[in-house]
Amino acid sequence: MSKLEESLNLTPPVHKAKEGRFIEVGNNIRMPESFPRFLKTFNQQLNINTINLGEVSGNHYHKFKQEGILIVNGKARVLIENPETKEKYETLADAGYHFTLVSGIAHAIMTATENPLILIEATNMGFDKDNEQKDIYLYKLI
Repeated sequence: MSKLEESLNLTPPVHKAKEGRFIEVGNNIRMPESFPRFLKTFNQQLNINTINLGEVSGNHYHKFKQEGILIVNGKARVLIENPETKEKYETLADAGYHFTLVSGIAHAIMTATENPLILIEATNMGFDKDNEQKDIYLYKLI
């Protein structure tokens, strides 16, 4: 590949995660008009995530970051808990469902089927691999 081809950087960054992987689609972007309205409110980061069978994404909360989630394929088991009041909620979400994970609420997502779960995640804060841990507070739900 030539230096010119390399400079285009056409391939979005793929980050490996213990639960699968996420593809960084954009940072500080304007969401397309065709996106669900709720995703457009999170205009800093857009990722496509996969969660493999038996793996959990989350088990933490954020003090500042908020996340909009759209289930693209599969069925998700979603757990949330208020760390202060210990109030809990659990649900199953099929493809097409979307929800918001607000600041201060612990959350965990895992696949509820044998197939990997695919979701779109939009956030109000950009991803910085060197500083990502600063707003992640571990809180085990699953």
